[in-house]
Amino acid sequence: MAIFILFTGLLILVGIQVVKYRRAGSIVENSQPSVAAPVVIQKPTRETLRKELALTGWTDVGSRVVVHPKASGTLITLVVDVGATVMEGQTIGTIDPTPYQLALDQATIARDGAQNEFERAKKLYETGSITRQAFDQARLQAELTEAQYNVALLNRRNCLVTAPISGKISQTAVDRGDTVSPSTPIATIDATDGMVVIAHIPEQYTRFFMEGALHEARVFSPDGGMEGMTASLKHSAPYVRSDSRTFEAIYRLEGDTGTLMPGMLVKIRFLLEEHPDVPTLPLQALAGGSTIWILDRETMTGVPVDLANFFDDGTRFEVPAEYADSEIVVEGQQFLDKSTSIRVTGEVNPDENH
Repeated sequence: MAIFILFTGLLILVGIQVVKYRRAGSIVENSQPSVAAPVVIQKPTRETLRKELALTGWTDVGSRVVVHPKASGTLITLVVDVGATVMEGQTIGTIDPTPYQLALDQATIARDGAQNEFERAKKLYETGSITRQAFDQARLQAELTEAQYNVALLNRRNCLVTAPISGKISQTAVDRGDTVSPSTPIATIDATDGMVVIAHIPEQYTRFFMEGALHEARVFSPDGGMEGMTASLKHSAPYVRSDSRTFEAIYRLEGDTGTLMPGMLVKIRFLLEEHPDVPTLPLQALAGGSTIWILDRETMTGVPVDLANFFDDGTRFEVPAEYADSEIVVEGQQFLDKSTSIRVTGEVNPDENH
């Protein structure tokens, strides 16, 4: 019995010492001061942000015309080659005029004879020497031969194949001696009074290219040798290609395009959206992709503000106007929470760092 009492007493003494030890450890732990998180702060700077899209496109002519003859026969001359510059109305080929000239000569003789007969019948009718029916027959014959003459004259003139527009010959489809007809292509002329640029736009940018949307396009040569040329939207395709998830947009180049040729690759820079003179910060100021931390000087803690939607240009983002004069954490924000004390170790000077 004495042994049991002694053992119990020892256990009680051990328990008392453990409780004292734990209490002492808790006091030491709670007495240790919390460490303030070091951060760098910056006030927003006012700048103009631009959202741009850079793509590669290619040039093409503003319009292209395939020349067809207006008469049938043997092509006896073709006076242009690929690359030649032609003017509107210029003769580029000739169809053998022999049968058409013969038809015109015959139509001329028939017209002149019918006209003389009509003039004689007119005088006779006025003197009552012929009937009204005979006079009408002479008049109708004169009108018929006049119409036949005009057709023969037009066919003769159509032996000359002329350029319907000014431009450059990009293709010839026949040679001298070939038999041609109005369905036969003679040559292709690319207009030189305008050049376009074709680009394939990713579908996520559709809203910027819809009818009535405002955006600016500048075109540059890939090697940088050509100064940026302004381009205006001519039209865009009303559908998205299923294979590339892009749609085609065609731009009309403004200015001197004399150094360009169809098929050249060019760089196109689209200004899609612009926010002028707005408060901005570098994107690295965002924590978690969309949160900024504002310094509260009274408590020396951070106040998180979630930016659900914000505008950026790829390097800087627009800060809401109500925080334009706030001190915002730009380094160290990833370690903050609402209860974390802050110690400012530096402040970014925009004039030196941007």
